[in-house]
Amino acid sequence: MTAFDSPRAIDRGARWFAQGMSEHLLGIARRNGAPPESLAILERAVDALVAAARAGETCARFEDLAEVSTEASRRALLATGLVSDEPTAGTLPLVLDAGGRLYFARYFDYERRLASALTTLARCAPRSAAEQRESLDRLFERNAAALDPGEPDWQKLAAALALRSRLTIVSGGPGTGKTTTLAALLACLLERDPSTRIVLAAPTGKAAARMLSALGQAAAALPETVRSLLPRESYTVHRLLGARAQSAGFRHDAAHPLALDALALDEASMIDLALATRLVEALPADARLILLGDKDQLASVEAGSVFGALCANPGLSPRCRQALEDATGIPAAAIAPSAGSSLAPLADTTIWLVRNYRFGAGSAIGRLAAALRSGDPAALEVLAENAGELRLHAPPAGPLSGALIEELLGGYADFIARLRGRQTDPAAMLEAFERYRVLAAVRRGSRGVETVGEALEQRLRRALGREAPRANPWFHGRPVLIERNDYALGLYNGDVGIATEDGRGGFEVWFAEASGGMRTVPATRLPTHETALAMTVHRAQGSEFDRVALILPEADNPVLTRELLYTAVTRARSEVSIYSAPERFAQALSRAVRRSGGLGARLEDAAQPPGTRESQA
Repeated sequence: MTAFDSPRAIDRGARWFAQGMSEHLLGIARRNGAPPESLAILERAVDALVAAARAGETCARFEDLAEVSTEASRRALLATGLVSDEPTAGTLPLVLDAGGRLYFARYFDYERRLASALTTLARCAPRSAAEQRESLDRLFERNAAALDPGEPDWQKLAAALALRSRLTIVSGGPGTGKTTTLAALLACLLERDPSTRIVLAAPTGKAAARMLSALGQAAAALPETVRSLLPRESYTVHRLLGARAQSAGFRHDAAHPLALDALALDEASMIDLALATRLVEALPADARLILLGDKDQLASVEAGSVFGALCANPGLSPRCRQALEDATGIPAAAIAPSAGSSLAPLADTTIWLVRNYRFGAGSAIGRLAAALRSGDPAALEVLAENAGELRLHAPPAGPLSGALIEELLGGYADFIARLRGRQTDPAAMLEAFERYRVLAAVRRGSRGVETVGEALEQRLRRALGREAPRANPWFHGRPVLIERNDYALGLYNGDVGIATEDGRGGFEVWFAEASGGMRTVPATRLPTHETALAMTVHRAQGSEFDRVALILPEADNPVLTRELLYTAVTRARSEVSIYSAPERFAQALSRAVRRSGGLGARLEDAAQPPGTRESQA
């Protein structure tokens, strides 16, 4: 594989990089004797691919580049000598698949490898879960009271499905019981074999810590003999794989697999294509993989919408539904799929959890989340009708006023009160800070994280009487957001800590441990970071707060989608305030994320007998 198709380089995404890439490949094509028409379409193709990578897409649609007939353009591109159209790709830098998707070869290879590994997992002969029916009945007994007559218990079905399969994909929004399901599933695995090596992981440090904490709460009702066997630690995916500080590689891969029997990955919608591939390939041959996430959330920041592609169709075969009836007592006829029933390559692996146990039928946040999920214009009506849990503010044109900044800062009142009282307990300070968060849709601009965050920090310093020169960002109680992974320190992008004075004229920053407790890092050793009073919606994934304030930009922006609104709203447990012109909110509601990718086609290819031509879809 060559340097010019490395994902690290592609993800820089700057204009100079696109230009440099084009010049590099055009130079090779000229030396290969490519005709002028081939050079012209090659230049457009490379620019489109770099733009696609910047947008989080793994490929570009070739038909969007053609100015002549698609077939003529295809022949012209192949004539450059830099493009492969073989299903197995090769050493050429670009790949054009049979479905008209154009790739940098590395991304095509990742899709193909991930599809092959997942298909192998899904093909493994299913085990019977019927022998654990008593355990499943006992563990999910409390759900029965909350279900409508005849309504199947999808949590129980998800656990039963995971007991019979080596690959299980569970999608559900906050409050649908993913952690409850996981706790019961792990209890079943441990009751069957107490020596089962179970590992918990998530894409970010905060998500990993929250997963462990939530699992501990969900497992409180389990017998002590089982509870004592549950994992006491959770990992970021990078830490689990053994990321090397000075290298893009990992200690664990197919040749050096992880030492585990079952891996549960939470917040799977946040994992990108490259990392998902490396993780699945590092699993032992007989391991079990449980993916938990929310298909309606924003996808990963990096290229690929892996989780959305994997759980797109929760079809279950008649044979699988009968096996689930045997394991749960729920009639097979009632186990109807949540969407189309045509079976996907990963059939009998996916379940959607749709009943919400946190937000009841009358919950304003629950109703708003449901409307956002489907793009229902009634979302605006829900906002207008619920002045308690939900509020929609329409700020005047221009930057947010000082009064609005004060209003936003007021959400941190409990936290500020602790700082004014010279609170010195970092755990209590962090707990107070984590009850509320200001989220913005964009990073730059008058209503972006940078501008709003700076205004909030200035007013916070003023309120505390701790104004300082701009060159000195530190003060007691400063909330800090880590922006870059530091494997040596065990700090990861998205981690949040609280600064305190170290007694020697400097500062140290305290972070919550996934296993409980706090640890400290000298402020001078921190990787790239910023004050955490405001953050992007993307960074808030994997977090939950009591209250959330969401700020949308004044002008329309492609990042404004229903997935962004849904992700922001579902970060809140009890209250959401949205600062946006109604028309801007409506624009976001009407726009859905559509990432180009071919993982579904690669799964179709992997499911076909050897020698069959790749999917045309």
